[in-house]
Amino acid sequence: MARIVLVDDHRIFREGVAALIARSEEDTLVASLPDCDALERAILEQKADLVVLDLALDTGRTFHQIGRIKRRHPRVRVLILSMHGDQGSVERALQSGADGYTLKQDAFDDLLFAIRAIERGGRFVSPTIMRQGDIAIVMDKPDPDAMPERQRQILQLLAEGKANKQIAAELGIALSTVKNHLNTLFRKYRVTNRVGLLNRLDMIGDAEKY
Repeated sequence: MARIVLVDDHRIFREGVAALIARSEEDTLVASLPDCDALERAILEQKADLVVLDLALDTGRTFHQIGRIKRRHPRVRVLILSMHGDQGSVERALQSGADGYTLKQDAFDDLLFAIRAIERGGRFVSPTIMRQGDIAIVMDKPDPDAMPERQRQILQLLAEGKANKQIAAELGIALSTVKNHLNTLFRKYRVTNRVGLLNRLDMIGDAEKY
């Protein structure tokens, strides 16, 4: 369950997002703010783990605020909700530490899905943005060396063309564990199969489809 702080300077929009979050049985809106002045206090007092932040409040200040949140509260995730879908804004927000970026125009369809993806440790960028830009630029390049050791081991065997059963046998783990790790990686990197995962990570191998 995500404990969410929403920051947006338009009251009507805040109320709309609050109503949308209320439809989810898994999430709770713990604070709704018109600006960032009381944001850090809200994070601490409400034990928030996700901030939904409007980029239009003050673009330069917002980028600074993202970095500040990530430095002071590393466990808190940040989702940008903005009217601006240009590649420069998206890229800078992600480089500043944002875990996701979605457009206000897509909020009704994407917001809850974005929250789920980010809560599970993945990243989310609005499909509208992904279609109009270079995914390799918009999204950080994945780094296999930064993954948990077990996921790295599975990926290496995957790149060697091993089937799931072979990977499970070689690592001495259950087949279901291999599948769970793969599904986690699929969600994290927004792919649907083994080939897509290896391509996303630029790993070469004769992997069969999962």
